[in-house]
Amino acid sequence: DLTNDSEKKALADSIETAVRRGADFEALVTKYTDDPASIPNGGVYDWFSRGEMVPEFENFSFDERIGAIGTVKTTYGYHVVEVLDRRSTPMKKTVDLVKNIVPSSKTYKTRYQEANAFAIDNDSPELFTSKAEELGLKTRAINGTLSTSQGVSGVPDSREVVQWSYEADRKIGDVSSPIEAGDKFIVALMTGSREDGIPAYEDVLDDMKNEVAKEKKAEMFISAFGKYANLDEAAANAGVAVQSGSGLSMNAVTVPGGGREPGIVGTVFSMNEGDISTPLTGDFGVYVVQIKSKQDNTGEGVDLTSNRASVMNQYRSQVGVLMNKALNDARGVKNDISRVY
Repeated sequence: DLTNDSEKKALADSIETAVRRGADFEALVTKYTDDPASIPNGGVYDWFSRGEMVPEFENFSFDERIGAIGTVKTTYGYHVVEVLDRRSTPMKKTVDLVKNIVPSSKTYKTRYQEANAFAIDNDSPELFTSKAEELGLKTRAINGTLSTSQGVSGVPDSREVVQWSYEADRKIGDVSSPIEAGDKFIVALMTGSREDGIPAYEDVLDDMKNEVAKEKKAEMFISAFGKYANLDEAAANAGVAVQSGSGLSMNAVTVPGGGREPGIVGTVFSMNEGDISTPLTGDFGVYVVQIKSKQDNTGEGVDLTSNRASVMNQYRSQVGVLMNKALNDARGVKNDISRVY
């Protein structure tokens, strides 16, 4: 048992000397090695490539001549190495050559002229739509764009389209000049606008339809639950499976297995252990809930100093912005800077 580095180094040197004098390498491996896995093959490592061994061992094996004998130290200890043979494998190098494909000035000019001709010749909603279909051009209806929007959804670098639509003299039916957005030219058509304040009926009709459809679906599920004494009966009536959730906290906004339902979470925390609810209508579904267990947490002993400081800093940072907004609103001042930037 060698307890220090100098003793290990001395033993390795003496083994190296013995090998140089013709001693049986395999016998020395069997007697002295600390690596049991090397004993069956007499200490011979079959072919290996660079990157498979520790650096010191690898450097000696690849850099010294065939027949060389020496001692190298690695993180595993001392190794007596003899280079038995070496075969060369061609080293392949790969180079990635990236060349971005960009339009030539001629292509850019041609496409701009085509887009500009389209904008000039089709300056009404009827012509715009029919000609686009005839030419096989893509048209997209964009609704609900705000003056502060950074662009058109799905189209990179399209802030200029938003700015065009909010220019002071913009009116319904206007067609824009070609607007460059990324690798595309966009010709925009103003199809409608909404005034500040209470929206017109037709502007919110689709949203109202969605809410009514959601309400009718909820009524259908509530009817499907029918009468029940426990969750299993409710699930069987509606043809759904019972799901369990744990670790629900009062500040949670999502229901386990459901979606974002802060209203449902609030209702759950008003219930007592063992209670089973009537069908509860949420934003993403209808729920029947039973409380298995409930742990009251009074908050005693909880240090809220850091939380209080975080909340205070958050509101302090908003004071200036909110104050300016309140003063502008009180004086009727409108901030249209988003039309410029």
